Amino acid sequence: MAILHLIITLVSAGLSQLIFAFIYNRQYMNRMLTSGWRLDPSDANYELAKRVLYIRSEPGAV
Repeated sequence: MAILHLIITLVSAGLSQLIFAFIYNRQYMNRMLTSGWRLDPSDANYELAKRVLYIRSEPGAV
């Protein structure tokens, strides 16, 4: 996998690293949410985050 990332980075002149950062962040957030973490409903971006992460409802939400 690392060799593939290196090849893609060389071909794209490093621009792929910017894209990989966003992909990793989404994967990390999904892992956190599936392992028990919950979004903060008092956050101003709560509804936006639910939509972007395809979350229908929080477990235990009222």
